[in-house]
Amino acid sequence: MHSSCSLRPSSLGKVSCVKQNRYRCNLSIASIGRHRPCDLENRSLGSREAYGRRRTLFVLAQSTHEHVDASYEYSMWMDRIRSLRSPSVRSVALEQLLRVDEEGAYAGLVSGSPEVQGQQRVDVLDEETSPSQKVGLRSLDQRERRQVTEIVSGVIRWQRCLHWILKNLPKPTKLESMDSPLRILLYMGTYELLELNMASHAINDYVNIAKGVMHEGCGKVANGVLRSVVRAKEGSNVPCPPPPRKGMTKVQVAHALGIMYSHPTWMICGWLEQYGPQDTVALLKCNNKRPRFSLRIQHPELLSGVEATFRPSQFLPHEFIVVESGLQNIIRSGMLAEGNAQVQDEAAGMVVAMLHPEEGDAVLDCCSAPGGKTLFSAARMNSKGSIIALDSVESRLGAVRNAAAKQGYDSIVQCIASDARQFCENSALSGDHFDKVLVDAPCSGTGVLSKRADLRWRRKEEDVKTLVTLQLDLLHAASKVVRPGGYLVYSTCSIENVENIEVANAFLQKHEDFELVHGSTVPGIPLECLDEHGCLQMLPHRHGTDGAFAAKFRKKM
Repeated sequence: MHSSCSLRPSSLGKVSCVKQNRYRCNLSIASIGRHRPCDLENRSLGSREAYGRRRTLFVLAQSTHEHVDASYEYSMWMDRIRSLRSPSVRSVALEQLLRVDEEGAYAGLVSGSPEVQGQQRVDVLDEETSPSQKVGLRSLDQRERRQVTEIVSGVIRWQRCLHWILKNLPKPTKLESMDSPLRILLYMGTYELLELNMASHAINDYVNIAKGVMHEGCGKVANGVLRSVVRAKEGSNVPCPPPPRKGMTKVQVAHALGIMYSHPTWMICGWLEQYGPQDTVALLKCNNKRPRFSLRIQHPELLSGVEATFRPSQFLPHEFIVVESGLQNIIRSGMLAEGNAQVQDEAAGMVVAMLHPEEGDAVLDCCSAPGGKTLFSAARMNSKGSIIALDSVESRLGAVRNAAAKQGYDSIVQCIASDARQFCENSALSGDHFDKVLVDAPCSGTGVLSKRADLRWRRKEEDVKTLVTLQLDLLHAASKVVRPGGYLVYSTCSIENVENIEVANAFLQKHEDFELVHGSTVPGIPLECLDEHGCLQMLPHRHGTDGAFAAKFRKKM
């Protein structure tokens, strides 16, 4: 079954799959990675899987010589990119995508996206960026940096579909035999042509980069493949992934949707089971949109002189705003650096609302870093009470301490580098208890795929099982330090039932001294944000926020 495809004359240059069924889609273009055509979903930028002849050497080689050879080759590519005559948007984007591909770097850290490991920095140079990379970035103006971010995030996001399109041109592209730089350049060029409406003469830039980084033959390949994409676009004949059809199994449906919307098949299988076809497609579309950001803001009046448009949060109108445009201007105003505002999603704020910290409370945040929920809790407590913020890595707590000092909460926030399980064990033995305990547990992160597109390719189905074990361990440990009548909140930024309500139920089965609290009894929690069990459940396609879950338990007297 083939759909007729045409390009809509929109500012986004979207490819339209004209197919009259419930899976009809508007298709932008998709991401990047070390994927073989038969198993694209399982190999991605930043994964440790093998792709192509060189990656097979790197991952499967038994000899030290082969490993060194692959490392040398990667270093050679990076040196050649950096030695190009002058850094450009595309050469810097190539360098960053190659780093994601080879080093497993996070896309946010590389491109300076607004949410960087929770530190919420936009278009800035961070400590994870190499000195030579900073030189390339610093040579670009703000507009060019945003173009780099657009290309990097777009190519990562649309990886699986881009690969399929290139494999299904009239003359199929043999991506599996290509080295990383050439393959990535083809993804970049195809993304720019189909999604960003790049003028065809800009192909010359890709050809020159391919020649400069690799050799003359690679320049010819880049020219030939990208000219084929142009011809397909001009002839309204861009290959379009076929949508699911009647009679397909769930896995086949998930596979078809995975190519169309550039997600792993295993994720979609789970969502079809949980949410059904209609909501799953809505979720996939939502994950592929450019993310929007919200701010927790202490003094809204400071925004009066900033050129930006925003609106009060639907869920936390007195504490959060949703930025429609001008986020860069807000950042340049110094509000974030001075501690007057913090980039934080409304869903994260709703988790704190479920915890409901009050003046005088003794609060324990078991997994604090990067500190957004810790600091919002301090704000809700009006700096009266105490918060112990834990993280197992001391370096991660530095950001929490700095932010607490800037926002004026260092008097009640105490940061301790400790594994939460060991800390709670020791605290229980010494008789220390807390009024409210938050376990914002490590999770798959499937609720934040719009902002962290790379996560869809990093996560594997087997990772979730390991995470569930850790989540239950953390909950069990935290339960020991909740005072009688006190509260324990378990939260994730996952939208997977197995990490959310199933973990909550498993905890209750082993802890009869706790009971589930219905969210409707917590001040400020709208019914529309609760699932059938009374737990907080924020979904991107329903609430327009990140995905999040929170279950609140009360320890019986």
